[in-house]
Amino acid sequence: MTQGKFIVIEGTDCSGKETQTKKLIEKIEAKGLKCRHMTFPRYNKPTGRIIGSCYLGKDCESWFGEANSVDPRVASLYYAADRLDAQKEIKEYLNRGETIICDRYVESNLGHQGGKITDPEKRNELIGWIYNLEYIHNKLVKPDKVIFLYMPYEIGIELKKTRQGKADGHESNPEHLKNAETSYLELAQKFNWDKIDCAPDGQLKTIEEIHNIIWNKIKYLF
Repeated sequence: MTQGKFIVIEGTDCSGKETQTKKLIEKIEAKGLKCRHMTFPRYNKPTGRIIGSCYLGKDCESWFGEANSVDPRVASLYYAADRLDAQKEIKEYLNRGETIICDRYVESNLGHQGGKITDPEKRNELIGWIYNLEYIHNKLVKPDKVIFLYMPYEIGIELKKTRQGKADGHESNPEHLKNAETSYLELAQKFNWDKIDCAPDGQLKTIEEIHNIIWNKIKYLF
């Protein structure tokens, strides 16, 4: 049986990761292929609930106060534990030949925790530490493709005003989002992610336009 494909959708805030993940799954399933949706953190699992509640304060007061003040190595361990717990499930799906479309994965840890460090050299050291923790030490499954949706920070701030629901400890911090944008752009170049500009020259691309670009970048996998 052919091994399934593991595709990760990453992006800066308000870039439409969830929307594009759903559209991609619909596209693949319409071709008669089995496809799974995964997202991290998994807030419905014990390892994910710790992140959502204790760290990000999504449904209660954060144990740590401001999420951005937590040491990035400490915060990274919570996310890493959640992904490590999911590896058996991920491998089972892939071994059955199913495709997994994952909304955020290790690369989110690299982007957001890396954004906490403004010194480029120290940030690069942290990136290496997180990468080794998750992909080398924990032996996590590596993506076949990482799609990076880039929504400029300034436009994301405006789009956020129309969002419903409570923002988490990262989403509610403008300084963190700006620094995470810098981190993500460096990572996209460093790891050669497939970058898609969602608002070139300040003009928003439509959901369908972005979807078509994503599909053209991954269709060779199928």
